[in-house]
Amino acid sequence: MKASFLFFGGLFTCMAACSDPSTGTKTEPATTAAPSAAPASDKQCYSYFSSTDTITLVVKGPDSALTGSLVFMLNGKDRNIGTLKGKMLGDTLVADYTYQSEGITSIREIAFLRKDGNMLQGVGPVQVKDNHQYFSDRSKLQFSSNMALGNQHCR
Repeated sequence: MKASFLFFGGLFTCMAACSDPSTGTKTEPATTAAPSAAPASDKQCYSYFSSTDTITLVVKGPDSALTGSLVFMLNGKDRNIGTLKGKMLGDTLVADYTYQSEGITSIREIAFLRKDGNMLQGVGPVQVKDNHQYFSDRSKLQFSSNMALGNQHCR
């Protein structure tokens, strides 16, 4: 019951913060361009919606100390609802994502490339140390626009 309450509370919060979907199809290599021109302390909302999948990302704070929330609801996979703390490294958000899935708390490093107003999730080789999953070599990250999170108006 408590897990359902947390899930629906997190889902409601993310849905209230984000609106329209955005999609794409190509893969982009990791880059390190100049810092974003986004205001330093504004809340930024991104989302991806399809008939079976939903991803929502909300970040706020200066690029050097971002915090926020991230929800993955992917068909055939466990729901992940959590918070993140990280920073922008050029045009790439790198953060620790602390999330709940099936009643277990986990931490993993995530990366999103900001490109053309979207956030593209990065994937690459990982290692686990002290129950923390992190990228073993960030230079090998690949960013796919298959599930691009579109920049949304935050409410």
